[in-house]
Amino acid sequence: LYRIFPKTARTSRNQPRSFGTGNDGVAYDVDIQTDQKIVVSGSVQSSTGVSYMTVVRLNSTGSYDISFDGNGILQTQINGISTTGNNLILQADGKMLLVGGSNNLLAVKRLNTNGSADSTFSQDSHVLIDFGSNSNNGYAIALDADQRIIVAGATFISPSYDFAIARLTPQGDLDLTFNGDG
Repeated sequence: LYRIFPKTARTSRNQPRSFGTGNDGVAYDVDIQTDQKIVVSGSVQSSTGVSYMTVVRLNSTGSYDISFDGNGILQTQINGISTTGNNLILQADGKMLLVGGSNNLLAVKRLNTNGSADSTFSQDSHVLIDFGSNSNNGYAIALDADQRIIVAGATFISPSYDFAIARLTPQGDLDLTFNGDG
């Protein structure tokens, strides 16, 4: 995680921050909580090629928020499988919804305010969506006025990629009123 300052203002205290443990880390999204804490989501890939959906939460001063997963950094997978994180949205209750991909499926995961997995969401904190192809990934997430979750991404239908859109209930189930199949 970087803070951008003019070259003349650079000091040792605004050097890059770690985005978790791994070789390659990429931040894709940032949001500000109502208490002014900063939440950043993305992915970290280990030296063995395993990816982790990653969330970093900082205090408004830029220090790690240790009330979030013990050190301010959460790296997680779904079912122990390589998982990427591409976007997040904060719910009104402070919970976080993340979207990305896992095992070639579009993945949605919900976290409690302290970074723990929300086991009340889809019975096990996550939803995996298969659009009927061998490659699906989520890139955007939003909430509608009824707190239903809209995710958008891509699915590979040979010979090219196509849009993939789904809607979930607030509890994490496919919303069957959306195009008949969620």
